[in-house]
Amino acid sequence: MPTRAVVRGHAATGNGTATTPRPLDPSDGAASFIAKVVSSTPASAGTPVTLVADTFNIRGGLEEVYPEVMRPKAAQPDGTICVRLLTALADDAVFSGTIWVREL
Repeated sequence: MPTRAVVRGHAATGNGTATTPRPLDPSDGAASFIAKVVSSTPASAGTPVTLVADTFNIRGGLEEVYPEVMRPKAAQPDGTICVRLLTALADDAVFSGTIWVREL
């Protein structure tokens, strides 16, 4: 089973493609953060802290909703949060998903 992790604390991002976060409420303003997807070079520098590490069944998918007190949080200067696949897969795989972000 693949292993994935949620990591906070990098000072530099990887080489992913920038994507535009969209608000759920059309009257909300634009996001004040940069979102990147599909990075083949991981984020680096800084002091990374693993907040969540777990495995999942690739055929069954992964659906998680954290209770409010357990949600990963970030603030400047450790504001980078990465969701990483830690396991090298033996075969090709296609992943898709949504990550909900709340700005305070």
